[in-house]
Amino acid sequence: MCRAILKTFQPTGTNVNFVQVAEKDKIFIRTYELGVEEETLSCGTGTISSAILAVKQKQCSLPLKVKSSAGLLSVDFDDPISEIILEREVKKIYSGELING
Repeated sequence: MCRAILKTFQPTGTNVNFVQVAEKDKIFIRTYELGVEEETLSCGTGTISSAILAVKQKQCSLPLKVKSSAGLLSVDFDDPISEIILEREVKKIYSGELING
C-alpha cells in the first residue's frame, strides 16, 4: 500500500478499506486498521461493509467473492440485510502456550 496514503492517517489513525470491483461477483479489498497503524490481512466488519456497498451501489451480485490479503472470502446476505454470511477456508496460522506465573 502506498506509504503516502498511510501517512495521511497519522498520528490519530483510522479504519479504512480500499475496494476495487474486479468483476460483477468479485471485489478486491485492502484493509488498514486503527491500533495496528498498518495494513492488516483482513477485517470481518470491513469486508462485510464493503460487500454490502458493492452490491447496493455498484450492482455486484451475491454471493460476492472478496479477495483480501488473507485470501478469498465469500459474503452473502438477504434483503433487508437481517442475516449475513461470511465464509472463508479455515486454517491454523498460530499456536502457543499460556504459562501462568
